[in-house]
Amino acid sequence: MLPFLETLLNTTLTVFTIMASLVYCTVFSLFAFISSFFIYVAINQIVLFASKKKFLNSKFSLLKKYYLASLHCHSYYDGALTVKDIVLNAYKNKYSFFSITDHLEPKLSIDPSWPFAYLKSLIKKGKTLCGLSLKLINNHTIKVYNKKVPDSHVMYLIQGVEISAMDKGKKTHIGIVGLNKMPKPYQALDYYFKKYQKENVLIMACHPFSPNNCGMGLLNLEKYKKCIDFVELNGSFPLPFGYLINSKTKRVANRLKMPTIANTDSHIKSNYFNTFSFVFSFSFWTSASCWFFF
Repeated sequence: MLPFLETLLNTTLTVFTIMASLVYCTVFSLFAFISSFFIYVAINQIVLFASKKKFLNSKFSLLKKYYLASLHCHSYYDGALTVKDIVLNAYKNKYSFFSITDHLEPKLSIDPSWPFAYLKSLIKKGKTLCGLSLKLINNHTIKVYNKKVPDSHVMYLIQGVEISAMDKGKKTHIGIVGLNKMPKPYQALDYYFKKYQKENVLIMACHPFSPNNCGMGLLNLEKYKKCIDFVELNGSFPLPFGYLINSKTKRVANRLKMPTIANTDSHIKSNYFNTFSFVFSFSFWTSASCWFFF
């Protein structure tokens, strides 16, 4: 009986030792992975900061050649800034084309027409926006400028919306910029593409590979390739995921020969003006440029 107990004890000790070693290796590997991840993020932030500083130093010389655009952000309905703050800061940051695209989500009590309607109400009353003059160009465009300063910067604020289209039972986000009025909510993806092919608007595939499953994905990009004006490179993703997701988006867009545009898609204060697209010509409805993302 004693040898049996001794064998059992040795076997138990051996199993325990192996299990302890496995636990130790797992914990050590997990610690090493987490440490490596944070080191990677820290290095990315340093490189990103240096790139941003270098870009901003040459920003004004670049603006002599190009127009600055961002066509996807959110007001306080589902963002962090008021319409007033967004417009003032977009103008301060020298954007030439800008669009507030709140979600078309009646179930969440979000009205994407309100930002543009608010600015139109100021125009109707003959008021300025903290000294900035507003002029209604057409049903979807407002000119923002400083009337008191000759040759001051001019920004065009264009009415836009981020639509939750339905595709196989799930929501898929597409951006429409330059529309005269808001469409019906929660329609099929095909419905919106057919509708807006007849109108002079910009159609964007918003964050097509978003991990929240609201992007249209590869199959829909291929299916609606001829209907989409831009594939979005999105500035709202945190690092390093933003780099990985946008790199994938850029590769796919290049393969499909689809133009890209960089937008902020801002929901929090820190990323409202962190993304830029350069437009080569004033007829930006048909021509967009290289993007700078940070």
